[in-house]
Amino acid sequence: MRELFATILDNAWVVSIMILVIVLIRTFMKKMPKFIYPLLWGLVAVKLLLPYDIHSSFGMLPSDKTIEYSGKENAPVIVKMGLRIVDERVNNFLENTDSSSASSTKWNYYDICIYIWLAGIMILLIYMLVSYIMIHKATSQSVLIEKRTSICDEIDSPFLLGIIKPHIFLPSGIKKENYKYILAHENMHIKRGDHIWKTLGFFLLSVYWFNPFCWIAYYLFCKDVEFACDEKVISRRDSLWRANYCQTLLECSSDSRKIIFIPLGFGEIEVKERVKKVMTYKKAKIGLVVLLIIICGIIVVCFGTRNDNSTAAENTEQQKKTSDIESTKSNEIVGQKPTINLADYPGADGTKLYYADEGKIIFADYYGLFVYDTQNHKFIQSVDLKPIGCNKTQGDDACEIMVKKDGSKVYLHVMSNKENMYEYSVDDNTFVQKKYDVDENDLYKGITNEECFFTTSTGKKKSYCIVNNYRSPLAELGYVCYDSETNYNLVFPLFVEDNFKNASYFNSSDIYDIMRAEINYEGKHYVCEDKEVLADIQNGYANAKKGYGMSACPFTYVMYLTRADGTVGMVIPAMDSCKACIMGDGWYEQDSLSMSIYDMINKGMFQVQ
Repeated sequence: MRELFATILDNAWVVSIMILVIVLIRTFMKKMPKFIYPLLWGLVAVKLLLPYDIHSSFGMLPSDKTIEYSGKENAPVIVKMGLRIVDERVNNFLENTDSSSASSTKWNYYDICIYIWLAGIMILLIYMLVSYIMIHKATSQSVLIEKRTSICDEIDSPFLLGIIKPHIFLPSGIKKENYKYILAHENMHIKRGDHIWKTLGFFLLSVYWFNPFCWIAYYLFCKDVEFACDEKVISRRDSLWRANYCQTLLECSSDSRKIIFIPLGFGEIEVKERVKKVMTYKKAKIGLVVLLIIICGIIVVCFGTRNDNSTAAENTEQQKKTSDIESTKSNEIVGQKPTINLADYPGADGTKLYYADEGKIIFADYYGLFVYDTQNHKFIQSVDLKPIGCNKTQGDDACEIMVKKDGSKVYLHVMSNKENMYEYSVDDNTFVQKKYDVDENDLYKGITNEECFFTTSTGKKKSYCIVNNYRSPLAELGYVCYDSETNYNLVFPLFVEDNFKNASYFNSSDIYDIMRAEINYEGKHYVCEDKEVLADIQNGYANAKKGYGMSACPFTYVMYLTRADGTVGMVIPAMDSCKACIMGDGWYEQDSLSMSIYDMINKGMFQVQ
């Protein structure tokens, strides 16, 4: 639905151009045969029915979509009006508005617009149904005078009602000598299929109701249908018949003008203008008609199709590929693994998250750039930024880091270098120096207050955040995945010693035969091997009771428990005087524990190593 709505929005823009062109044709080619106008509106209808790009060598519209579906949860559409300042401001507004509300609202503004659009469709369709019921009720007591023609006391002017079996209704006050003129007009509507085209037009208007140009088009289409019908009826009649026809139009006109948007009725509209056109009608030559049709068709096609520059695009793409290959040969740098000291601290600005999706996160600091697999808890890539001069986080030489919205490329730009940047390929682990040129619409924009938002394959909204940042060494640095549907969040250390790399979270049933407990906290590595203290910890965790609701305790530091069989597991103790903890399946209250891990550390029950 989201992609369909984006397609509808883009198509509405293209159709608006076509409508403007047809309005200009109507304005400057008034002497053109009137039956051509409905044909032009038919081209608009075809484009409305097929909301997909139509390319031609005559196309005057840009080859790229104006509104494109991006597939992202925040800012699902990308606007490309061709004016950079407009595009950037509109897209930045969509990104910032939706990402800032991603954690607190179930739907973003784009989804709300979809529901408003669907509501508008329903309102117009209900209006059509109610209009038909009211007209049908008003004509229910009519008297049949001949095949598919009836007289009714409840109507003011003649009209045609119905689609499959159209029926003509005449007001009872009309003179019998005028019947033949009215029936000639209404039967011509049936012959031309106007009752079908007007209904189809209203359905299309119901879909594109948000576009004011479509309302204008429908109004003009209804007028042009009447003009074309009049023209066809009088084309082979003499002047006396035409005069009587005009007199009948004047007598049938109603003081209260009918609403032109009644979908199934053909009321007598714009009577004065129609009379004028009937009286001044002159039959056009066939050659001129054919020429006008061709000219109008070409004009509408030019402004209703996108430029087919596929050949030029292929050549440009080929040149770009060739240029990229040559550039890669001369500027390609293979990423080098950084040296990580777990006792070092993050930079003054902290370790920053730059990208997140369901399978990975990308973060960086002065010590390197890292792509981390959040499903298997291992690094996909880790590279040293110092060799390319992109390791500084402050000052004139600070490095600006941006990530492509699909997470495949990382762009690194030293602020003092206005000309060049580095493009890092996650798959190839290579840097390529290029001219500084970044498409803002192609970047990941899900970051809000150091939290990276994303949507899972099942439609859930989640986010990642770095914990134990700034004042803790790298040994304590971790990330947490926030899920609004759970009352606990697991922390995963990013840099761990080899003996902890295979550790997974324990549940209460996994805690037995504990031989060792250790935790990195405030720059120190604490270890407990005291049997009595370990027995207290084991008893408390094994007999913990599941907590309910949300706990306000600080759960950010991971404690490792080693069993006698060598299995290492993780738990998250509350690092205050609260005895609560988080295990693999939720947060727990530990009434059996004598004191919190935090208090045990302060009382010297854990030794610094």
